[in-house]
Amino acid sequence: MENEYLSMQLIRNTYNVDEGKTIIEQLLADKINFLKKQIFKLEERFGADSPFLKNRVIELRKCQEDLDLFLNHVDEDQQEMLINCKIDIQLVPTKNEEKISQQAEKQQWT
Repeated sequence: MENEYLSMQLIRNTYNVDEGKTIIEQLLADKINFLKKQIFKLEERFGADSPFLKNRVIELRKCQEDLDLFLNHVDEDQQEMLINCKIDIQLVPTKNEEKISQQAEKQQWT
């Protein structure tokens, strides 16, 4: 297969602290909402619990808290935020649903 890998620069800029915080908070919130929808679909369609997805939501909420703590004592008149966010995408072989169900217990992150 050609083009099995793609790397793109999602964010690469300097922002004032409020703008930078808003950007990161929105990215985290969107990912949390996506995971919550995935959890809901699994529960509704298959009656399956999804502890790994739930743990990932907890991890991302911790990231939100860490961001607040990190920015708590910033002097906004003296500092800006340089955000550099790269996304690496790799195509991998598809797993069939039965195998996915069996491996769901081994899943660590999403």
